[in-house]
Amino acid sequence: MTRISNEIRVPWGSGILRSNFFCAHQLGHYFLHSGKPAGTNPIQAMHYFNVETDDLQVEQEANFFAHCLLMPREKFQKAYLENYDYPLGACSIFNVSLKLAQARWEYLSKK
Repeated sequence: MTRISNEIRVPWGSGILRSNFFCAHQLGHYFLHSGKPAGTNPIQAMHYFNVETDDLQVEQEANFFAHCLLMPREKFQKAYLENYDYPLGACSIFNVSLKLAQARWEYLSKK
């Protein structure tokens, strides 16, 4: 019997910003992909998907979940606009990297 841990193990040497995203991303897998296939343990379900056909969509969904969790739309937009001349200000508020904040801003700007 394979033992599956319910822990999120952050890769050694990850900085706080990367660790925040990594944990949020893994939570995205847990909450979004639970029950696939129906009735399985959510942690086991993460390993169910066909890597060649489903992996990209699954990863994009987990990334989007992480963006939303770490940078809620209204709060992020307000902070980003208030710090527009200094985008790192918004990054420090949400403890995310500049790259992640820019990606979130680009997505929200299209809405």
